[in-house]
Amino acid sequence: MALRIQSVGPARGWHWLANGFALFARTPLVWVALVAVAAVAAFALSLLGRVGPLLLTLLVPGLMGGLLMGCRELESGGSLRVAHLAAGFLYRGARLVAVGGLYLVGTIVIGELMIMTGGGALEQLLEAAAQPNPDPQRLQELLGAASPAVFSGMGLFLLLLMGTWYAPPLVVFHDLKVLESVRLSLMGCFRNILPMLVYGAITYVVSGIAAMLLGAFGPLMLVPVLLPSSYTSYREIFIDAGESQQAGPPSGGQGAGESG
Repeated sequence: MALRIQSVGPARGWHWLANGFALFARTPLVWVALVAVAAVAAFALSLLGRVGPLLLTLLVPGLMGGLLMGCRELESGGSLRVAHLAAGFLYRGARLVAVGGLYLVGTIVIGELMIMTGGGALEQLLEAAAQPNPDPQRLQELLGAASPAVFSGMGLFLLLLMGTWYAPPLVVFHDLKVLESVRLSLMGCFRNILPMLVYGAITYVVSGIAAMLLGAFGPLMLVPVLLPSSYTSYREIFIDAGESQQAGPPSGGQGAGESG
């Protein structure tokens, strides 16, 4: 059966968060435990120096894939378990790590392009911004000189983020290859740009409030809600008439096409 990309109204961005919270509310303690385990693993990787963040980037899609499988179990009346952290690696590990690799290479390439096009102005901007008490006027001057590189880099990074946002569920639930999942993820985001903007704006505001109230731990506490909300948005955007409604990944190796 063909995989259809559905366009929805802007207000659905709020409903994705509300429905994600409903999934979180079914087993809040398990969600918090899962995020805590993932945070400890991320901290452990950070102890490896420069290699740690690179490994974490490779592993994030696999972790996300497993947790999305847990969301599907919750949706169908099953239970979420700590073992779901590893489920993505056990089911589609190589492809999910490849998605992380594509994201990692993309960020490196975008960074190099920004340096090439921004030249000395971009390097000076980064150095000035890192100072304890940067001069606002100097920052404004440097930002004006480096703005073409900054804004072009932001645009490219946004495209990369859109291309990898729905890649994990498309790999796990539809058995898609990496590049096909990235292509359809990009199309799904473009066709739903307005609800995605609403979703992003609400998330930004709530994260800011959480940071003011709880400091650095505030945004981290929102992760158990944002993960299931990404699943509810995926379920609404990507429609597959042949998809099994049972919990867990589909049993077959069936490919998926796309139609408007």
